[in-house]
Amino acid sequence: MAAELCFLPGFMGSGDDFSRVRQYLSLPASEPWQWPWPDGVDDIAGYAHQCWLRFNAAHPEPFYLYAYSMGGRVALHWLSEPDFIRRCRGLVLAGAHTGLLDHSTRHARQQSDAVWAERFTSQALPLTLQQWYEQPVFGSLSQTQKQQLIASKTSQNPQQLAQILRCASLGTQADLRQSLIANADVSYLVGELDRKFLTLSDTFCPPVLRHCIAQAGHIVHVEQPERVAAILAHTMTTGDFYS
Repeated sequence: MAAELCFLPGFMGSGDDFSRVRQYLSLPASEPWQWPWPDGVDDIAGYAHQCWLRFNAAHPEPFYLYAYSMGGRVALHWLSEPDFIRRCRGLVLAGAHTGLLDHSTRHARQQSDAVWAERFTSQALPLTLQQWYEQPVFGSLSQTQKQQLIASKTSQNPQQLAQILRCASLGTQADLRQSLIANADVSYLVGELDRKFLTLSDTFCPPVLRHCIAQAGHIVHVEQPERVAAILAHTMTTGDFYS
């Protein structure tokens, strides 16, 4: 059986976020991935394992995985899952952070994410979403793209979003660069306008292959879906992570 292509979205995302990429690849409608409520876990390592158990049950056959932002950080933790290593034919990360380097920076990030979590539970969700997409990391998105993203997320549960944000905060994550470098079948996508993640990727690319996507910022599959689809098609057709 040919390995399927699966997608892990970012925070607040779903499988529908990749619909345009799937169209360029002539793939059927997306799998119904949704981030679960954290269940007895309080950091991203525990949450990633919870998510792996769910993903593993839904995808028992070999697969390729495209994982964006928080999804990429979850997938970095899956590199320590033996079944993931055995069945994943290739991992393509996009805009995923490998981890902050010191306690003080992690603590500051946890505090920042706690403020956002409070906004999700104390304000109207459309207002919080509007504020979320005004963050500098999303600066390359057009107002139309931002409004489309906001509209796609207004039906979500704010309490669940807040709990996931606290649990999966980058501030709870260890530095996973060495785990990434140790795994050969991984490539990294970053938009040329995403200066923060371009600089971050300099710390592990090479040896990890980096694709710099022209005219794109942080959400490369939204801003340049055809280019992302071409990279995924090449990877799946050739198994080549090095060109």
